[in-house]
Amino acid sequence: MAYAWLLAANDGPLDRILHPFGELGFLRWVLFAVFFLLWAAYPLLYRKRYLRAETEAMERASAAAGDIGAVRVHLGFGWLALGIAGFALLAFLIVYPYAYSDLSWKLFDPFEERTNRTITFIAVLPGIIGLAALSYALNRKPIPNPARLVLAGTRALGLILLFFMICMPYTTKDATAERPYRSIVMIDDSLSMGDTVREFAVLSSVTLAPALVSQLQDGSEADRQLLDKLREAAQKDSEQVAAYVEDMRRLNLPLDEPPAIELSDVLVEDFEMRAFGRSLIMTRAKRLKQKLDLLLGSELNLRTWMASEERIVKAQENLRNKLDEIAAEQQQQTPNQARLRVLNDDVEKIRAELDAEREGFARMLDNGLIMRAVRTKKDTTPREQERVRNALTGIVRNLLSTIDPRGPTRWDVAAELVQPGNELTIQRGKNRGANGATELPLLDLLRRHAERQGDRLPDDIYALGREAGMKLPDQPKVAQATPGKFKDLLTVYTFSAPDEEHGGISVLRETSVEELDFLRPAGKTTQVFEAYNSLLSSESHAEVSTILVLSDGRDTSREGGKEAEAARNWKRSLRSQADAPTVFTAGIGHPRPERKLALFGITADDEVIKDEAVDFELKILTDATWDVEVILCEDNPANEIPYEGLDGVAGKTKLKVEPGPGGDERLITTRLRFVPEKGGPHQYWVKLNRRRLPGEDSYENNIAVHNLEVIDRKIRVLLIDQRFRYETRYMYEAMQRDKSLEFQAFIFDADDGWAQPRSTYSDEVKLKMPPLVAPFAKIVNEGKPGSHTKTARTKEEWFESKYDVVIIGDLDLTKLRYDERKWLNEFVTRRRGGVIWLAGQNHNPHDYLDPDLQEIMPVKVAGRAGEHGRDINIGEMKFFGRTPVGKSNDILRLHDSEQRQDELWGRTRQGGIFEAGQLDGFYWYAKVEPKDPVCTVLARVAHNGRKLSFYPSGDGVEASDALIIAREYDSGRALFVGTDEVWRMRRYFGDYYTYRFWQNAVRWAATSKLKAKKQEIDLDTDQKRYVLGSPVYVYCELIGTETLYNQIASRQSTELAKIMEESPDAEDKEGKYLVVEWKNASGDPTMSAGAVDLNKGMLVLTRSEGRKFFYEGRMFPNSIGKYEINILNEPITTKNPHIFFVQASTEQMRELREYSLNAELLKELASDEKIKPNDTAAASAADVREEDGVLLRPRYVPFYKISELNPDLRTKTVIEGTEERNAFDLLELMIALTCLFAAEWLVRKLVRLA
Repeated sequence: MAYAWLLAANDGPLDRILHPFGELGFLRWVLFAVFFLLWAAYPLLYRKRYLRAETEAMERASAAAGDIGAVRVHLGFGWLALGIAGFALLAFLIVYPYAYSDLSWKLFDPFEERTNRTITFIAVLPGIIGLAALSYALNRKPIPNPARLVLAGTRALGLILLFFMICMPYTTKDATAERPYRSIVMIDDSLSMGDTVREFAVLSSVTLAPALVSQLQDGSEADRQLLDKLREAAQKDSEQVAAYVEDMRRLNLPLDEPPAIELSDVLVEDFEMRAFGRSLIMTRAKRLKQKLDLLLGSELNLRTWMASEERIVKAQENLRNKLDEIAAEQQQQTPNQARLRVLNDDVEKIRAELDAEREGFARMLDNGLIMRAVRTKKDTTPREQERVRNALTGIVRNLLSTIDPRGPTRWDVAAELVQPGNELTIQRGKNRGANGATELPLLDLLRRHAERQGDRLPDDIYALGREAGMKLPDQPKVAQATPGKFKDLLTVYTFSAPDEEHGGISVLRETSVEELDFLRPAGKTTQVFEAYNSLLSSESHAEVSTILVLSDGRDTSREGGKEAEAARNWKRSLRSQADAPTVFTAGIGHPRPERKLALFGITADDEVIKDEAVDFELKILTDATWDVEVILCEDNPANEIPYEGLDGVAGKTKLKVEPGPGGDERLITTRLRFVPEKGGPHQYWVKLNRRRLPGEDSYENNIAVHNLEVIDRKIRVLLIDQRFRYETRYMYEAMQRDKSLEFQAFIFDADDGWAQPRSTYSDEVKLKMPPLVAPFAKIVNEGKPGSHTKTARTKEEWFESKYDVVIIGDLDLTKLRYDERKWLNEFVTRRRGGVIWLAGQNHNPHDYLDPDLQEIMPVKVAGRAGEHGRDINIGEMKFFGRTPVGKSNDILRLHDSEQRQDELWGRTRQGGIFEAGQLDGFYWYAKVEPKDPVCTVLARVAHNGRKLSFYPSGDGVEASDALIIAREYDSGRALFVGTDEVWRMRRYFGDYYTYRFWQNAVRWAATSKLKAKKQEIDLDTDQKRYVLGSPVYVYCELIGTETLYNQIASRQSTELAKIMEESPDAEDKEGKYLVVEWKNASGDPTMSAGAVDLNKGMLVLTRSEGRKFFYEGRMFPNSIGKYEINILNEPITTKNPHIFFVQASTEQMRELREYSLNAELLKELASDEKIKPNDTAAASAADVREEDGVLLRPRYVPFYKISELNPDLRTKTVIEGTEERNAFDLLELMIALTCLFAAEWLVRKLVRLA
């Protein structure tokens, strides 16, 4: 009793000790029950012997009294166990009500603080226990003490329980239900998901490229097995293609013949993707056509629609071109008003054509059933009619996009993955249909349907149709959460840049699954990170289990970097949330990285002569192996024209390009040669293939254009010599027959009355080029009957003859007047003329001491008249030893093949020993030296079997004698040929190579006058327009000119020395570096203020490995504007710098340029799945990583493995209401009370009590 008082007292020492266990002291009642158990069971703890002795004594007493029914059962440990169970039940009954947190008492709370608790444990409980104990203790019948205790305890328990029930306890119970979590689908609707990218050519028949077949056949046994699998897969693929194409045509869909493609890089799983794509196309095409026919009431003529769309696209392009022409004309200093009026009239006509075509579209749609019904409805608003018309236009465009022979767009794929009835999205191993009867597509799983649902129309379109009287079938119902409390179970968002033009401010736009069939992607940029962050900021704590992102993963927003870091923080926070949503991502795009094939640029002359071959040097950038067809077009990309060949191989139009080591990017150069046949300015387009190759990143960069001026006139040549030397005779005999020339000659030693040589190949040219009467003459009545010449008295009269090239032979200088010498000087230095000096043994060049002539001669004139060349051994044949510069110069190019060139001219062997070629050489030459470093030595004197030295060496060995020397002036050109025995090359070959040499020389000398300047320095950038912040790659190639590099290096010696000083890692190698300078010609003037001019700077280019005179570098422009770049201290590029433009960063430009699938970004956004250590197959996957000893795999799948997504479909138990329960209604208490009374009755019967 003392313990009970202490236990029940308020603020007692034990109460303070046990207070942390609960306000009511839950543990106190447990301790009380244990104490009471020990107290009540104390008699049972006596030794077994005592208990048995007591029992025998009672039996003897009963026998003596003659009680035949005395108990003869030994009650021992069984009663002990029953007693322990009974008192444990007492403890349970005391504790049990506290399982209900909201337990209340209607009549009396026995556990209330202070008074009630005191009454319960001081009066009621002791009284009940005492009463039960006394009732059996005073019983005189022979009952074993353990039985008495069990009976007393059972009664006490029953009375206590009855007391509690009389106090009327009651509790409440929550009404619960399992509510599914919501799901969210995010679909990228940016431009890169639309018509810009079509990488799924799944309707094209495929063949394996011969190069791939050959490679695998010649490989290992595994390669050959792979080849067998690829062949089998390709055969099966082609059969499926034919079947699908036939099925589409049965649906009366206007499917054009898909182009066949050749696969040079393919895996077996690529065919799995193609099969998935075809099934998706067929599913989508059938569904969209059925929906369109339902709305229109009949089939739409899709071919008419397609033709009209093509006309609209062409008209829009014409309109843009005309508007550009108007803008350009208006910017002129004095705009041509007449031309502006014509252009404005053209613009109005084009706009009228566009309006007519758009009206045709409207008529096709207005004839449909739904449009007729909506128009005839009385209260239909124009906005509702426009809504229906736009919806119909959208579904038609989606249908045509799906069946495009080039394959569907990414949008077509993504939108169809969340459409009803798509069996391709049934999750593997997930049987969630009603009664397990069927499996459900992804959409039905996310919507928590019990069975498959049919296709639906948007609710507003359906309502408009029904209100207008259309007989539309009932809409399938969509599962929803509890109305008024929660959102629908599936929410769909499209995301891209906000549509600011229409007031949009969010990258997320809520839509419906049904609406996707009527939408086309139009977002200017892909903003994956911002959309991800916006969604999680609003939904991360909502009851969302699955977030599915369908995108190409290419974030092109300006704030992508900042948003990416925020996305990473969100992902880390989701890991710590127990109820966080699971993010799944599906890559919409080719699962393997797109490979690059780009026509980097075209290097060619800006002007050429008609009917003269021109070379286009094509720079092709690649990081994969491709079989490429090179196509040449004139004036527009569709006008293909033939050309001679590639790399000197006649008829060659295809080539194979390969990447660098390890698959790195490689810049490949190839040469295309063709002969322009039309004069005037032209645009020549070069295309790599006619369409995008499978696996290629883009076709847009496969096209380049070059502007070329084709000069449609003949070269006019004047030859002046003293006598009829062999060289002169063979030269003019060939030139007067050359139909590309207008030729005249004057030979001083010609007999009186002998007509001077001239072009004679037609009557017309004879009238234009009459015989000369003097070396410097004027043509009178040119081209007319009676044309003749007379001696020119002024330079103006001579310049009227319009010569392009003058050839000076071994001329006695006294034959020329002083003013004629000045005319010749001005012809070269100011009038862009070309002069060729043909050396002779008598006068040329060492008699030519006149300053006017020395200025335009590329050799030093020593003044050894009558002696030059006298020390030459004319008994030994010498040869033309081409220098490295000469090998790349057109003058010495007799054949396109370099191998054939060596066979003709000769070559140098190991150690520089010259080996003569098939062409005969010469015996005499003029021993001269270049006049200055600007002069270029094209050929030196070579001796068969002896060393040919191009440059002086440090050991005192001089360079071989110069033979052919060229020099370019600011205006004209000069060429010196140091021997008059070129004619000897006629042996074995006739005039062919001899005249080919002189023809090349004349054309080279004439190019300045004809404005057909050959490029020797190719300075270029990888693009012409850049976005601010993007790198600019600068490339410079010195076209085979070692001398040119030496000249440039000498001018840059100071800057190159600084590079070596400031860069400790710089290699001190000759030819390693080249310095270019840049400036922003339209930069902000304030950036030029101060000590540093930010509008200009220098860039160091480094020589490319494997290419001797090819240099490359990278720069980052610091502002927008027009940039000019040139080689430092180099006059040609300084005068004509390369120009590129930098403009403000626009995400739309990045969107159209960067559209390859970025699977890594999507994997970064996806939630991680823990991999079980014993799951070896999953643990060995490529995407598995380890963090803190745990294997993780991102929940990412490529689109064609959407069936492996397995979305998170968790549910939550929610309270829907409460109900009050009286203790008498608690089944547990009623069972306990019944058991107690039954137990007491049973024991009483066992001990023979009434």
